[in-house]
Amino acid sequence: MRLMENPRVLLVDTRDARDFLQEHIPGAMSLPYHGFNEHYRQFAASVSNDRPLLLYCYGSGCGLAARTGKRLITKGYTKVTILRGGIEAWKAASLPLEREEEH
Repeated sequence: MRLMENPRVLLVDTRDARDFLQEHIPGAMSLPYHGFNEHYRQFAASVSNDRPLLLYCYGSGCGLAARTGKRLITKGYTKVTILRGGIEAWKAASLPLEREEEH
């Protein structure tokens, strides 16, 4: 978890936007794999391609973070890491979660 100690690291949630709204790791940004093309422009406008990224998805059997990571690398992002075990491992470690407020 030493990567998490770096304040520049941005957590990127690659799960479906609906699931992000229900719960996500605090401070994470949503960039769903399904809908990547629609969300990428906004992501790229706010996140420089040299910023360290820590991507996660549902759990160990989920490949969304890895596939999103490959897409980001082809777009020029150079510091892409995957959170092993995804949000399920985060929850299993009893780490905090947050949810988006409905407007």
